[in-house]
Amino acid sequence: MGWKDKIVKSKFLIPIIIFFLIFGFIKIYPDKNISSCKNIYYKGTYELSEDLLYPLKNDYCIKINGNDITLDCKGHLIKASSMSCFLDGIGGVCGAGAIRAQGKNITIKNCLIENMTKEDQKYTFFQYALLVEDANKVLIENNTFISDNFITSFGFRNSDNVTFLNNKVNGADITFYNSNYGLVENNEFGNNSFSYIKEFRSKILISKSKNTIVTNNTIRNGIGAFELYASENSVIYSNEIDNFSIGFIVINSTNDKIIQNKISNTNVSLYLPSSDTYNNLILENTNLNVTCIAGYKLLGENDTITIRTSPYAISHAKCYL
Repeated sequence: MGWKDKIVKSKFLIPIIIFFLIFGFIKIYPDKNISSCKNIYYKGTYELSEDLLYPLKNDYCIKINGNDITLDCKGHLIKASSMSCFLDGIGGVCGAGAIRAQGKNITIKNCLIENMTKEDQKYTFFQYALLVEDANKVLIENNTFISDNFITSFGFRNSDNVTFLNNKVNGADITFYNSNYGLVENNEFGNNSFSYIKEFRSKILISKSKNTIVTNNTIRNGIGAFELYASENSVIYSNEIDNFSIGFIVINSTNDKIIQNKISNTNVSLYLPSSDTYNNLILENTNLNVTCIAGYKLLGENDTITIRTSPYAISHAKCYL
């Protein structure tokens, strides 16, 4: 190859080398400012730059599927919009939800989520305000949810180490299903104006989950405040529970503790559906009136329920026919 050929070849090689030197070290990341519904896959902090009105369909407005992701709504609104549907004449579930999260080390904060309000006797709403599924180490902090119905949930399914902290929830429930080491702390659960729907739900349901802690929450107005179903080692303490038909329902659960909760304006503080659906339930310094299923009576001298009113005043009881 002559020197002229080498020069010609180098003219083609040099730009290619420069291209790879520059762009080989540059990673292309998506825009971190969110102005419409979208999917998030890459790590980093994403911020809402404006309110999002979500036309209801069987999907989620924002879907997170990845690790080390923070969604900061910056106080902006995600709202169900644009569509009505029916379920037995009272409305129905049109949209899957506002936010869905899968992955590890995820934070969702400062979001305002709102369902459509009553309009011409039709209701439209998210099924989930937020669904966390197949996830680990998720923080949900300082969010506000407003709704006229009580079908909508904050759902945690097959997810461990979920922390629900400093949120205000008006018109939704929170459900742990097959999710362990959850923490619900310093939240406010408020009124529900859609009375037909709310009768079927408890505000906080812990189902087939272990080592859940619920503490320092204010929970008001509804049919049921807590339901423990097939839970293990749940600790419910220092909560304020006001204006319910039933404070606690315990079914098929083991080693749960209900400690130092304040219950007021509630017809039945603790409801035990049968004699063999709980094991080693500990009640301590909670003003409970215990009610068994119809036909059963609460009798002493059994270690299924331990009731402590002071370190030295301990009694045992169980529901018997």
